[in-house]
Amino acid sequence: IAIAVARCAGEPAPEHVVASDVSADALRVAARNVARHGLEDRIELRQGDLYAPLGPERGRIDLLLSNPPYVAESWRSRLQPEVAREPARALFAGPDGLAVIRRLLAEAPAVLAPGGHLLVEIGYDQAQAASRLARAAGLVNVRVHPDLAGRARVLEGRRGD
Repeated sequence: IAIAVARCAGEPAPEHVVASDVSADALRVAARNVARHGLEDRIELRQGDLYAPLGPERGRIDLLLSNPPYVAESWRSRLQPEVAREPARALFAGPDGLAVIRRLLAEAPAVLAPGGHLLVEIGYDQAQAASRLARAAGLVNVRVHPDLAGRARVLEGRRGD
């Protein structure tokens, strides 16, 4: 996601992109990809959970993109084999799949700059619940965008002040 934003976000391109993950293994793969695209000067990789890797950027994020775990535990035995190979920590988020999204949305207004945007990948059946959580956190202009198959998959919101 960070590479796509750094390369394809249009003009002017973002000067600084911070990408984070809880997994050191995932960050090692990301570092190789960042180097392959020659973006080491624009993408900074940090390890940590959700907003923990942010320091002075808290309250100054213009665009926050997240692909958090969002699969409900009850789906564990029903996943496609290629998905089931992924680390469980990257997939599962409690009984309803919203455990990480709840935390992400609750803290988003404190992390985003005034007018900053948030885009979060969600499960195909989580649009209503995630939208309610975003509004309850104080985000405005909350809407959900479909994927190419027409399923609600990306939640958008904005810090309103």
